[in-house]
Amino acid sequence: MPFLSNWEDFEKAAEKIYLADPIKSRYSMKYIHHEGHLVVKVTDNVTVRRTNFEKTRFAKSPRRMTNLINSRTGFIV
Repeated sequence: MPFLSNWEDFEKAAEKIYLADPIKSRYSMKYIHHEGHLVVKVTDNVTVRRTNFEKTRFAKSPRRMTNLINSRTGFIV
């Protein structure tokens, strides 16, 4: 599973996975408290993309991902 180093690359890769097959795609977020990192992963069971955020950087970025997915599916946050 390759880590993408910046959010913009990860967001493009995640959107590509999601748009290819919205039904099979999913994402997860895991906060690692002792390291102060947030790990975000997107997969469609074939392709996996991950990125890491330090505590200060991840305040807005995952919210953009959630809003993107929810806007495409019709859910409201």
